[in-house]
Amino acid sequence: MEYQIGRSSYLMQTKGGICPPLTGEYHTDVVVVGGGMAGLFAAKELIQAGKKVILIEKNICGGGMSGRSGGFLTPDSELGLRQIEQRYGKDIAKDIWDYGQGGQDAIVNLAREEGFQCDLQSEDSLLLGWKKKGAQEVQEEYEARKEYGYDGTYIPADKLSEHTDGKYYTSGVRYSNCFAINPMLFCQEMKYYLQEQGVQIFEYTTLQSYTHNTVKTSRGIIHCKNIIFSMGKVTPEVHKDFAKDTYGIQNFITMSEPLCDEIVQELFPQGKLMCWDTKLAFTYFRFTGDNRLVLGGGNVFTAGLPFDILYPYGIQNVIREIKTIYPDMQPFAFDQYRNGRIEATKDMMPIIDRDTSHDNHIWVQGCVGLPWAAASGRFAAQQLLGKKQSLTPFFKRDRKFWIPRRSNSALIKSVVYGINNLYAMKRQQGY
Repeated sequence: MEYQIGRSSYLMQTKGGICPPLTGEYHTDVVVVGGGMAGLFAAKELIQAGKKVILIEKNICGGGMSGRSGGFLTPDSELGLRQIEQRYGKDIAKDIWDYGQGGQDAIVNLAREEGFQCDLQSEDSLLLGWKKKGAQEVQEEYEARKEYGYDGTYIPADKLSEHTDGKYYTSGVRYSNCFAINPMLFCQEMKYYLQEQGVQIFEYTTLQSYTHNTVKTSRGIIHCKNIIFSMGKVTPEVHKDFAKDTYGIQNFITMSEPLCDEIVQELFPQGKLMCWDTKLAFTYFRFTGDNRLVLGGGNVFTAGLPFDILYPYGIQNVIREIKTIYPDMQPFAFDQYRNGRIEATKDMMPIIDRDTSHDNHIWVQGCVGLPWAAASGRFAAQQLLGKKQSLTPFFKRDRKFWIPRRSNSALIKSVVYGINNLYAMKRQQGY
């Protein structure tokens, strides 16, 4: 099997040219470091508030974690509604869920209003129970949605074939008002939109150093009043403390050749769906506008490896599994592949907080899922603008973890994060 790896593929499509790197000296109100979904939406919020904004990106906008995602637009990320309720209680759970929903709405509304060419698809979500244990998780999620007034249809095992023709799934919960995009194209479209709004954007511009009111790159310097750091991964050279707050979960994405309409209809009799299952290292899949199946996943072992798997080994087991679940997929090739890492915190919730050494610096980290990244970028900008926000305490970096931050140096970082992630999803209460 041969895989395309490069910008010619759907997974790495770009639009137009690049923004030239920053050279020379500039003055601005706010510098946004990072051109992913969080940084782009932070810049949007700030420019609309009348601030002068410069955004720098070390690659191209969307070239990092945001552009390497599966393109799902749903408030679900690593944590379901019931898991959020378990941790924060009923009074807060709805606010946190609506936070993710607000990020989704911001992405979809902008794409529609501005006519972004980003393969925006409206597809219902379907959470699938994996074998017997998964059936209980699906039931709990359905009941949570019902309690909070969110739409959802519970699908028992004997009715599941009416929605999806997959084996081994034991139940499902289906709900509407969900979407998907080509995330790389969306970020590129948003880049040009922000330029029209007055944001200065410089790509292939790497942060070298910064002070309270300056940002230095290899070819220039920016004098500013505030800085928002929305980098996918923070290295110790950038900030020795914030670098400890996330760990890159390794993930793999592949894409099939286009499927004919008849096969799509057999797989999903009631229309295309965005699906994911209840496995710890879950598999997720959806269709593009031209009937390609975007398939992502991995396994518990590869997720925590400290080195990157650059070859398709990481996705091959996922492909074999999906072809077992859906035998009609057997003849079709998966010919595009991309690996990447999802920078996540120990409890799978974002960090949006000020630097204690520089109160004009705000850091945005660990935004798992495009809607959460968009919401977090907006949140950081509003925080900078002095707007009062009720969720601020829940996104502070000094919140408690089951295995505390000081244990990072005593244990292997991937082990610490793996245990904390599992605890956060299954047992954690409070924040």
